[in-house]
Amino acid sequence: MIDAGLPAMLVVDDDELTRLFMRGFAQRLGLRSLEAADGFEALEMVDASVKVAVIDLQMPRMGGMELIPELQRRFPELRFIVISGAGDLDDAVAVMKLGASDYLQKPIDFTSLAECLSRCCDSVLAPSGTQFTVGSKVGATSAETAPILAGSWRADLLRIAPLDATVLLTGETGTGKSMAAKFIHENSPRAAKRLVSVNCASLPRDLIECELFGHKKGSFTGAVEDRAGRAELADGGTLFLDEIGDLPLELQPKLLTFLQDRTAFRIGSNIPYKVDCRVIAATHRDLLPLCREKLFREDLFFRLDVLSVKLPPLRERKKEIRGFVESSLRRLASRYGRTSIEVSDDFFHGILSHSWPGNIRELENVLERAVAFAAGSVLTRADIRLSDYSAAALPVRIDVPTPADNSSENSSENSLAGMTLDDIEKMAVEQTLRSVGGNKAQAARDLGISEKSIYNKMKRLGLH
Repeated sequence: MIDAGLPAMLVVDDDELTRLFMRGFAQRLGLRSLEAADGFEALEMVDASVKVAVIDLQMPRMGGMELIPELQRRFPELRFIVISGAGDLDDAVAVMKLGASDYLQKPIDFTSLAECLSRCCDSVLAPSGTQFTVGSKVGATSAETAPILAGSWRADLLRIAPLDATVLLTGETGTGKSMAAKFIHENSPRAAKRLVSVNCASLPRDLIECELFGHKKGSFTGAVEDRAGRAELADGGTLFLDEIGDLPLELQPKLLTFLQDRTAFRIGSNIPYKVDCRVIAATHRDLLPLCREKLFREDLFFRLDVLSVKLPPLRERKKEIRGFVESSLRRLASRYGRTSIEVSDDFFHGILSHSWPGNIRELENVLERAVAFAAGSVLTRADIRLSDYSAAALPVRIDVPTPADNSSENSSENSLAGMTLDDIEKMAVEQTLRSVGGNKAQAARDLGISEKSIYNKMKRLGLH
């Protein structure tokens, strides 16, 4: 039974499945979950115990645009996260300028949601020096991420952690770059201070500079108070710039200046401020080709690429999978109130036989689904439920099947030998778009990427 005296998280969304997922996040944060299908229901149940609200913009009766100002009037200290569809972008920008903590575009990336919720809870619930981490104990240590960050390259992370220099983490989506950044921070001299994250791909272009460097009251419509940027919040600690390859070209000179002398300006101010922080950047993209195409500044790349570590995909780390599965299942057992979770040999065989195009993130999701929906007390191969996009998301196809007929057309589409990675990526995006009749939102879901990312890929790859 949930303690009624606990702080609460308000979830306002007309989608029942989204509310169910949010309930799980609230429980992992030690919060009660109050759930409403629209703004009217939310206003009837909200009270001072609510510290964080996750609000969809488009709902029947009363949507987020009407609800958020009323919540701000009643509870000025309430932190809220905006959820928006692709068509709501202008509204989302307007609400963010009113003071929303974060913005997430549907379909929701739950890793980004976990980071957003953790930041909100750090600021409104945790005492000084304490951090809430979704999916682990309060004050999680690097030992808890050790099974995830196994392998020879883990030693590289340990070697560079004490060095107060900029780090660039590369690797496919889902390989654990965020975990690696946390691991570096927790093993560095700055571990007692904050690790502050900015996802350059999830924020609207108009808001990235504001989120990074802050703004002054009155600097634009809706700027009703001074607001510190993430760089200021990271003073003394570490600033993690996730998906740095998606940073808009026009903002790259300002980041370059910040990296050079750790000074920045809030929007609307001509007074610089200095920040003492370490910078860790991460990207799943190859930045050198982007530099050649003038989509990423070469001088910025060299400023970031001081200490670099490439995280290998999970299909190249088969020996680590068993330890990671066992560690994850122990956490899931604790989360679901079970003493232990038993697994059969054929469950492990099924896990090891998959190529894991979504890497650690996909494996974590599969394990949680298996525990949640298992028919029996022991996990079997039948409990492994893979996403529909799993095969399509694999950047480099493994074990490509031989076509039934040997026509030149089929042969050219299925053989990857001699092709560049850009060619392979272009083929995957092009064929996926063709299979869904040009529906970009559906193609993004099938490929396991955000809708914004598919537009960026189409532009970079010359697809129309």
